[in-house]
Amino acid sequence: AQIAALFGKSKKCVVLDLDNTLWGGVIGDDGLAGILLGVGQPNGEAFQDFQRYLKALKERGVLLAVASKNEIENALAPFREHKDMVLEESDISCFLVNWEPKDSSIIQIAKQLNIGVDSLVFFDDNPAERALVRTSLPDVTVLEVPEDPAFYVQCLDDANLFDTLSITGEDRLRTQFFQNESAREQLEHATVNYDDYLKQL
Repeated sequence: AQIAALFGKSKKCVVLDLDNTLWGGVIGDDGLAGILLGVGQPNGEAFQDFQRYLKALKERGVLLAVASKNEIENALAPFREHKDMVLEESDISCFLVNWEPKDSSIIQIAKQLNIGVDSLVFFDDNPAERALVRTSLPDVTVLEVPEDPAFYVQCLDDANLFDTLSITGEDRLRTQFFQNESAREQLEHATVNYDDYLKQL
């Protein structure tokens, strides 16, 4: 892992599913009160531990992205309203929620973050989605996600994909940089003339 880091081969971004990956259950079916997350339920604690690990990766400069087949209101609800969520909406550099195939969403994420697909790690509990991405995007690292969420942290940690030789202040601010760039691009497309764009920028 250290040799890979020396040659700039460390991965830059984890692309995450939501349902049964960041929490237990399906938010669109189970609702906010029905998903498993938090203390008092073994799987709920496992999902919370996984979120803590992801948050620590983000603090080291690893980008977090979401590729979920969902309705956007449902996908955002736990981030905005669930008291046991560790990850916040602001921790996610690219939040892509639609009903498109996951390989298509992953390509869009790479474009939005301006990084190669070979910099991405895909983490999804659904074996069919993993098989699709492995087949259509062989440059993406697809981890074989355990059935038991208690092993999610170990799965990602044992892969040794995000080692760096050092962590700089710029690394810690990387998520904010990408969010600012995304906001700038959206503003550029939304404004009619250049003077208005500069004022709002």
